[in-house]
Amino acid sequence: ALARNEVVRAAIAQMTTPGQYDLVLVSNDEVEVLLNLFGLDTSTSVQLGQKAQARQKVQARMTTFESIKYQTQGVQSAILTDSDNDGISELVLVRDDKQAAQNGEAVVILGVRENELVVLNDFGFTPADDAVSDDFTDDTVQDLLVSGTNGFKQLYVLNLLEPYGYEASGSAFVTPANTLSSVDLDGDGTKDIVVYNQAVSAVQAFIVSDTGVIGASSDLAVSITTPTGLNLVDSATVAVTVNSTSSTHAENVVITTTLPSYLDIVSTNKAEACVIDGHRVRCTLSRLDGEASYKVDIEVSINEQAGLDAFNSGQAQLSGEVVASVTSDALDTDNSNNLGRANLTALTGVSVSADNDGDSSGGGSMGWLLLIWLFGVRQWMMRNRRLLR
Repeated sequence: ALARNEVVRAAIAQMTTPGQYDLVLVSNDEVEVLLNLFGLDTSTSVQLGQKAQARQKVQARMTTFESIKYQTQGVQSAILTDSDNDGISELVLVRDDKQAAQNGEAVVILGVRENELVVLNDFGFTPADDAVSDDFTDDTVQDLLVSGTNGFKQLYVLNLLEPYGYEASGSAFVTPANTLSSVDLDGDGTKDIVVYNQAVSAVQAFIVSDTGVIGASSDLAVSITTPTGLNLVDSATVAVTVNSTSSTHAENVVITTTLPSYLDIVSTNKAEACVIDGHRVRCTLSRLDGEASYKVDIEVSINEQAGLDAFNSGQAQLSGEVVASVTSDALDTDNSNNLGRANLTALTGVSVSADNDGDSSGGGSMGWLLLIWLFGVRQWMMRNRRLLR
């Protein structure tokens, strides 16, 4: 009954005095705060128990309240935050109004002063859809993250030298987001970021470094090069390359490569960073600089049993897929190139031909015997590498 327009946000908050609760109603073009909505009557006491100990009885009741208003326009969402940790909430209005953005007022911070709603700060030159307030920089101070569907997302770090003064961190991200939320996804004590893009019905999660630094975005792209002519005798190299296409570095970069089951992983050229686990290689970098690349060469060979089974059954080739992915702590501006796939085909040495009687059969017996012998020699050499050295 109090709100005459569609309400964007309604909340109970301490806008004036700690312990005194006010009702905040935000619509597209107006903010209304009902001061001291719930009064406390503490004049009555009651005796409880045989020891007749006096206990205070608190009765909540509706009281006469005062309403204060602020006229605005284009409000898309609103959040409450205590940016200066004084126990009193400030109201952050997020506006998608183009005129407000042109004036640098896409975000407006309001506070109650002497029973009036006043502007404490305003900033932002891009229409915005949502905001979330949390400690993203690991300094116990509330920061502000603002998003918009046009691909703008900006972290504002509280400037403690000026009350309620937020200033941009100097980093803009281009992941469109209708809504934002913050949660510690990886359990490192630092809040991470979850965004929702309504246009493509996509949810994205961005892990924030445990150092608290998210003021940098990156674009990591992974590519795969597979060998041609892999056979039963020789080993070959699968190359996985990660390129940083932005000027900003990325921290805690993880490259994971999964190889077909018919292959054995012999070694990598990055033994200090990579761990081999079955048919998977996981490489971890503490940092990849902007516009830099990192290449992992994985030496592979055909698994002995898989090769012999294929050879003996007359199977001319083995095929499978190499899958590589890259992740990091940085906000990635393009997740579509974080995953790569490539086919890998190995030749078993079997060639199908027609015999004199017209039947199809394997190649000559001498060729078969030679390949089997070479395959056995290769397997023995791989098992006894250290002895041969």
